[in-house]
Amino acid sequence: MDNNQTNNIEKHLIDLADRAYQRNLCTFSNFMGLAELDIFHRTKNNFSYVEYELFGGYAGAERLMVRFGEAVMPWPMVVIHVTPSAKKFADELSHRDFLGAVINLGVNRDVIGDIIIKDNEAFIFSLESMADFLADSLNRVKHTTVKTNVLSLDELEPSLLEYLNKTTQKNINVASLRLDAVISEVYNLSRSQAQKLFHESKVFVNGKMNTNSSYNLKSGDVVTCRGYGRFTFNDTIKETKKGRLVVSLSLPG
Repeated sequence: MDNNQTNNIEKHLIDLADRAYQRNLCTFSNFMGLAELDIFHRTKNNFSYVEYELFGGYAGAERLMVRFGEAVMPWPMVVIHVTPSAKKFADELSHRDFLGAVINLGVNRDVIGDIIIKDNEAFIFSLESMADFLADSLNRVKHTTVKTNVLSLDELEPSLLEYLNKTTQKNINVASLRLDAVISEVYNLSRSQAQKLFHESKVFVNGKMNTNSSYNLKSGDVVTCRGYGRFTFNDTIKETKKGRLVVSLSLPG
């Protein structure tokens, strides 16, 4: 992302904050990915005078909207539930397939939040303003004919919410709490491969881009490695006789 794009995002966020504060109303951004959220976190001191909240439709969402102003207006997002018309003859559909089908409709990425795949169906978090268009236009994914249904956030089934918020606990053995060491172990990468992620600006800690591979993880840190996934660092469990550390992590799923 170049300086002009960064500056435009900063100005847009500040404008949303100003309008919410001056007019005593709520304003909302579109969905923000990791790069945009990094800009938000690095510039949020510029709008500390107004209340704000981040949300993506569920607790563990990666793509988020920001709401400026007191929380008196509901989030303008819905979920497009996409299912194969004939499941027996459907292709095996991936996140990329559903995202590609949506982008091919000519919509911008920022109108779409997370896309959750479950049992070859998709739950696409979307701006409410795009719901009718997506529901009417999304008829095919890959070679599979699909049907759509628009759900409010309140209509999400408890079983889906449980699926979205499910985490797996994992203990790993690492040389230290250095971020590159933990990333190497979690994703089975060499140290040089882990270092490359930092050089390519693909590592984020608590929403902020992190280029410091020697950063020592703290309890509660949420680490996202673009292209690999996300984990939460819980705590150090013990030190082994050889001086290595056994640490606890939480991973989605």
